[in-house]
Amino acid sequence: MSPEGFSDEALVLLNERNVYNSNRQQFEIISSRVTSSEIDRRGSVDADEFEMIIPMGEDSEIIAANTVEQIARRVNFAPEAINQIKTALVEACINASEHSLSPDRKIYQQFRVESDRLVVIVSSRGVVPLPSNGQKDSSVRKCRKWQR
Repeated sequence: MSPEGFSDEALVLLNERNVYNSNRQQFEIISSRVTSSEIDRRGSVDADEFEMIIPMGEDSEIIAANTVEQIARRVNFAPEAINQIKTALVEACINASEHSLSPDRKIYQQFRVESDRLVVIVSSRGVVPLPSNGQKDSSVRKCRKWQR
């Protein structure tokens, strides 16, 4: 989705990748026509939990940063905290892209708002290579939590 739409060059690239695209006006028109009863029929979703899947590379970590910024603003995080969260998320996405050896080349993200914190989980379906000494890697993937 792009606020003002996409350039001709971007549209060609999106079409090559079979990507759906939209602009903010189209989104607002569709949103205004969807009633709460239609949303309820889709099933209940916890309003404080979000999931997103983005492709690796092509600066897609910026999409993740913008998303987490909106979530953090919604729950009244301080601007300094929002910047720190965005920086950490961008770094996590770049690390996933560069080091995960993921066959599907996607980054999976979960954002959960709890009473006093925002939990962000970044993962990929990558393969963890064996260390050069031949033993299993005992590293643990970490989940970050930020408190207001």
